[in-house]
Amino acid sequence: MLSPPKPKAPPLNAMRAFESAVRLGGFKAAAVELAVTPGALAQQIKTLESRAGAPLFERISQGVRLTALGEAAAGDFGGALDRLGAALPSAKR
Repeated sequence: MLSPPKPKAPPLNAMRAFESAVRLGGFKAAAVELAVTPGALAQQIKTLESRAGAPLFERISQGVRLTALGEAAAGDFGGALDRLGAALPSAKR
């Protein structure tokens, strides 16, 4: 009996870029934290937005602001990354 394929997860780097941009309040600060260019970080965000089918951030003259979809996803992404981070140390036990 074949089981249905698991849905493909978004790239981890894109999820990290989103979480960092949310936590730090913008692409520039997130890019510094992740040691990438702001353009590279913006491309990672675009990857997530493409998968979501809608913008996660509204681009404004002062930077970026989360959309309603971005707000809804923000807590989920942070929690998911926390769980991934906790998974490795627990595997050592």
